[in-house]
Amino acid sequence: MEPGTVDRSKISNIEAGNLSNENAERRADAGPDQPFTSIQAFDGVAPETINSRLAMLGVTSALAAEFVSGIGIKEQVATAPVSIVAAFVIISLASYIPIVRGFTRKEPFANAFWSPKAENWNGRLAMIGFTAILVTEALSGKTVPEFWNLPHGTINAEIVNNAVVSVQTMNTFLSSVAPWN
Repeated sequence: MEPGTVDRSKISNIEAGNLSNENAERRADAGPDQPFTSIQAFDGVAPETINSRLAMLGVTSALAAEFVSGIGIKEQVATAPVSIVAAFVIISLASYIPIVRGFTRKEPFANAFWSPKAENWNGRLAMIGFTAILVTEALSGKTVPEFWNLPHGTINAEIVNNAVVSVQTMNTFLSSVAPWN
């Protein structure tokens, strides 16, 4: 077998609901012949992948908006429901397409830092974090930065300027050490 290919010879009995770790791994690599019901099953590859990516997007964007504007999640959704739904639909479609086309979760370019396993764990933590944000705001009536007495509500020009300079410095460093230069 060629490097980067997946052995799909052992994909029998991988139907949805068979919850063993081995079958979950097989289902994640079953390829384009996998039925859609298996992809979308409770323990299929699509739900965790898509929910993880949406949670990571939700946590970062919600917290960033709270720090910058001081507005909680409930008000953010009320203010921009169309753009939020559009972002969710785009992320969902962008996640479904490779899965349906048969690309595996064990991508050939994965390494120790960027891997499907790391994405799964980051997504799981983001789902817990998003739930914590919702619970904090619901029970306290405050945004997360307010609850923890962190600066929030207005953009501090010095902080933004420092962030831009940091990104520019990092880009300069990375371009100087990149192997493709």
